Amino acid sequence: MKKIVGIIAALAMAGAVFAADISAKVVLEGELFSRAGNGDMTMFNIKKPSDQAWNPIISTSASSDSAGAEFVLYTGNWEQEGGWNKAWAVGASNFKLWMAPADGFKLIFGHNAFNLNQEHITWSKTDSGIDNKGYSIAYSADGFGFDFMLAPGWGSGENWLSKPDGGDATIGLMGAKFQYGADFGTVNFIFTANNANDKDNKPKNFNDLKFGAGYANNFSGINMFVNVLGYMKNGFDKLRVELYAEGNAGAFGWALFPVIEYLPNGDATNDGSKINVPLWAKFSYKLDPFTAYVQIEDPQGLTKIGTDKNVNPWDDGFIAKVGANGNLGGAGWDVALKIHVKGETAISVPVSSSSIVFLL
Repeated sequence: MKKIVGIIAALAMAGAVFAADISAKVVLEGELFSRAGNGDMTMFNIKKPSDQAWNPIISTSASSDSAGAEFVLYTGNWEQEGGWNKAWAVGASNFKLWMAPADGFKLIFGHNAFNLNQEHITWSKTDSGIDNKGYSIAYSADGFGFDFMLAPGWGSGENWLSKPDGGDATIGLMGAKFQYGADFGTVNFIFTANNANDKDNKPKNFNDLKFGAGYANNFSGINMFVNVLGYMKNGFDKLRVELYAEGNAGAFGWALFPVIEYLPNGDATNDGSKINVPLWAKFSYKLDPFTAYVQIEDPQGLTKIGTDKNVNPWDDGFIAKVGANGNLGGAGWDVALKIHVKGETAISVPVSSSSIVFLL
């Protein structure tokens, strides 16, 4: 803890040279009521924050015109018997250093992520990007942007290039993105390449590919995008089209994120071709002092094309939530009636609260 305080103090003293930003956030979730599909009932529980590196409890960053650093602290839910707090720990993650050797350029070491376009319902359902640790270079100027990343991951055993003595070289994950924005909207392209084992269970370079293109724009107040992605591993394995639109009319807001996936060779549940049509949707209405909403999540969707083996289209779960969220003082809250269909129907009343404090 003394080390953490020392780091924060050092960042504060560096504020004269670097622009420092430190914020702390806690998000707690629980259920006021829950009835499982088998009939079991519970009431009033509160959960420790789960592992959420994307939603840290403390975020720190410091930057100047030519260099910067970032890292976050997040909660880790490592259960152990006998511990007074069952090992509810805090860990540091997503370390990142960057430097700007020339105008428009950035060299980035550590955590990095980029995608084509991201939906704003759950902020996590696009499959159009790369999120890992490694080395990258980025360039942006006059509407044009370029990112290139070598992404082995963390650790001494995670090398982007490995070649045992007398053996074949193996190359790890890499990705690139191009983007251009102008009056007509924003177009972008992405490509990632990895290795996968061949029939002899030996790594084979560049046979696990993802490539795609995206377009985003605003039409009469409606934000929209389309991402088109292709996947190649055992030949051409999948085509994925992500569609998104959001807008509002006065106090009423809406967002739709339908996805179409075509698998020409099927998957583990299907011998022939298959089409999945997942859907995420949210409708909201602003009142005073809260916002009411309805949210729908169908992550598998329709699966009735080809030689489908009568898979229940709700096997991955269908979720409907009717709820409200708002702010009370400096804290946010969210409570809802949640219906979760996954073979059987479960009903619950989830609640969450959050608070953000800017330390510097």
